[in-house]
Amino acid sequence: MKKKTTGIHHIFAIVGNGEILFEIATDPPGFAMDESHDRMGERLMLPLHYEKYRAELEASLDPIEVKELDI
Repeated sequence: MKKKTTGIHHIFAIVGNGEILFEIATDPPGFAMDESHDRMGERLMLPLHYEKYRAELEASLDPIEVKELDI
């Protein structure tokens, strides 16, 4: 079993029979480690090793339109 950390989750990788890879991620530290719950989803959060690609990644994303429902 190998363990790696993405900065958001710890991932345990297990190679099973037939060389099938299983990856299991933990909840902690979780998405709230670098932003508060009330601000979550307002901006693109990236692992540090992808920050150098931020402008390119953000430019490639389609805009998201959020519609409020009348309930």
